[in-house]
Amino acid sequence: MPKGSRKRRKARGQQGAPNVPSGQGFDLGALQRVMAVTDMDFNKYLVDAQVAGCAYGWSHSERLGRSVPTVTLITENPENLRLAFDRFQRWGADEDGDAVDVHMLLRANGSYELWMGPNAERAAARLLPYPHLCSPITTGAYWIKRLDSTSSFLLELKEYLEGGLVPVLIDAAIGNAQSGPSEIRPAGVHPFLKFHLEIIAEWENPSHPLLRNSSPDSRVEDSAESVAKQRRRVVDVAFPVTKHRVLYSGLVDAVRSLTRLDHLGQVDVMQAACNLQISYEMCAGRLHFPNDEVDAQLFWNHVWGRIERADGSLLPAYVTAEALAQQVDLDIRASLRAVGIPTKGESLRKLFRLYARKGFGHD
Repeated sequence: MPKGSRKRRKARGQQGAPNVPSGQGFDLGALQRVMAVTDMDFNKYLVDAQVAGCAYGWSHSERLGRSVPTVTLITENPENLRLAFDRFQRWGADEDGDAVDVHMLLRANGSYELWMGPNAERAAARLLPYPHLCSPITTGAYWIKRLDSTSSFLLELKEYLEGGLVPVLIDAAIGNAQSGPSEIRPAGVHPFLKFHLEIIAEWENPSHPLLRNSSPDSRVEDSAESVAKQRRRVVDVAFPVTKHRVLYSGLVDAVRSLTRLDHLGQVDVMQAACNLQISYEMCAGRLHFPNDEVDAQLFWNHVWGRIERADGSLLPAYVTAEALAQQVDLDIRASLRAVGIPTKGESLRKLFRLYARKGFGHD
């Protein structure tokens, strides 16, 4: 083959090589995992209260001004029950009774279990300063009381709860397993209203986590679809001003044109604008997080402490279509590398097809 032919072929190959930008990307949907440890003392108080059983019926709710179904814990040791219910009040049960999880597991052999403990989602909101900007892992104890027989009222209550959002009062009283309705006395606790009490029948849902003695703690989602939803939520919560400035700037169409990605999501351009501003703030005015100076923990620490103000100004002058296109490229590569997909030497167009196919794209 003539030398000139080889040179021409080599030149064509060089022109087709992808232009990989320098710098670093971050996916706003790849949240940091943060541990929230819930209150354990309530469990000790309920154990020490030696709850003998539960009474069921209807009682008047001062908050609603009408009678509602009521589940009443019965004990001869009211002081410990008061301490437990005081803990529930600290969790916010007076305003939101669903801060306390209450589950009833009806067993096929006629017995049932009463589970009580902190609601994982509400505990994270209470304990963490930025619950929507992290991935909470909530741990804690559940108090479990096993009872020998299921009353007909429980079966009726289960059917009643299936009708929609139904208030149920959780209360406590002084008595023992043999006490009749006229013999029990108020325990002096602060009762609370629940709107999401759950009654699970083993014969209807044998695979329910509670029936396998698995605690209903929060779970961490890692799928590409969940990352995409979290990215949108972070933009909405932490960057509302940037979001609207990008929407009304015409930059989304400009970036699509530059990258030749007609289906590039608006949120991907918004994320790039957020990352350009964070890099500028963290890296002394430099863009694209040069030289790997910022790791994920430093990045999120900055996001958690950042405040956006709607002062009528426009996006910073450095947030150009060209800078956004480069940051979009870096961000997409970061998302794919996080799930083990190699990106070195690959073109943005090819990587974007993978990104969309995996489910990372979500507008």
